[in-house]
Amino acid sequence: MQESGSTELTPIRPQKLKNADLFHFGWNMAHYFGRPKQEVVPWLKSAFAPLAELEDSYIKGKLYSHRHVNSPSPTFPAIWPNTAA
Repeated sequence: MQESGSTELTPIRPQKLKNADLFHFGWNMAHYFGRPKQEVVPWLKSAFAPLAELEDSYIKGKLYSHRHVNSPSPTFPAIWPNTAA
């Protein structure tokens, strides 16, 4: 049994979640708490058994969000030909 306040985690092996789900969770944690991605990686590796053997740089590279263009931009006339200024 762990002491109260212990920072050691027992890694879990989620049955229905894939690594991509865990990466997304890690990104959410970093984004919500305003922490750099490299600070979230060790925690993810200690909390989730499937990530324990992966390289830190690989996990860090997977912690991203898709950027969406909300409206056509004149800088992309080849994509949106009718938007030239």
